[in-house]
Amino acid sequence: MRMRKRPNLAPRMEKCAELMINEPETMRGHWRELMPDCAELHIELGCGKGRFITETAVGNPGYNFIAVELVTDVIMLAMEKAMALEGG
Repeated sequence: MRMRKRPNLAPRMEKCAELMINEPETMRGHWRELMPDCAELHIELGCGKGRFITETAVGNPGYNFIAVELVTDVIMLAMEKAMALEGG
């Protein structure tokens, strides 16, 4: 399925900047440092709009969830969902 380009992508991405890791290769071996007290670390490759990972994160607050998505318009939607759940 093809996704339409989202309006105002740049400002929306800026609002979610705290959740974005632009150079994930620098995190190799250091992912747990993002949340040192987490019980487990979970990575979802191809998170889409973030529905599964955000709902799973809400149900497992002691775990660290990392979402990976190549399409900028799609990951922005996932980050906005995460920010809304955080209250931001």
